[in-house]
Amino acid sequence: MTKNLEEKYPDEVRIKLGTNRFLDVEGLENHMTFVIQGIQLNQIFTHHQNSLFNWNIRKFLKHGSSINKRMTETIVNSPETFYYLNNGISALCDNFKLNKDNRELIIKRLQIVNGVQTIGAIGNISVQDHFSELNKTQVLVKLTAVNKASNEKGLAGAIIRANNTHNLITPSQKEHWEKIYMEAKDHMGPA
Repeated sequence: MTKNLEEKYPDEVRIKLGTNRFLDVEGLENHMTFVIQGIQLNQIFTHHQNSLFNWNIRKFLKHGSSINKRMTETIVNSPETFYYLNNGISALCDNFKLNKDNRELIIKRLQIVNGVQTIGAIGNISVQDHFSELNKTQVLVKLTAVNKASNEKGLAGAIIRANNTHNLITPSQKEHWEKIYMEAKDHMGPA
């Protein structure tokens, strides 16, 4: 989480959205849900690194995590399945603007509040070695513009807490879901 309000934030992030790959959601705040290609997430991570994660309660674990290794393996070996196997990214920003003519999304002061392992794993894949796979990788993003996003109170704080609060999984639940996962893996290919 933020150590002080002077931390660096990306002033502006530009994303090119695909045709019919976004949804404007009406609500209390300006919100958009969209799909982004892995190659664009790789570029965003490479350019902005940790300044994207000031509000994330976790930091990128690199490849010390078995989950991050599996994400990388999925992208390299079966990029078309990544969208179905990944929870996506939740992000906050001060504001955003979509040019519907060229589908360019301009985001001010982007902060990833959930999904740091996803963007970190994607950002650490070599574009030179895996351009095609990153291009085929799709990731779901929920983006909410909150007034004064540099303040972790109110709706921004509630979104951060809600996106990082999970029920514990019991050993019997884990065993049950691992069996289902292995059956799905056999059916879909490597995860």
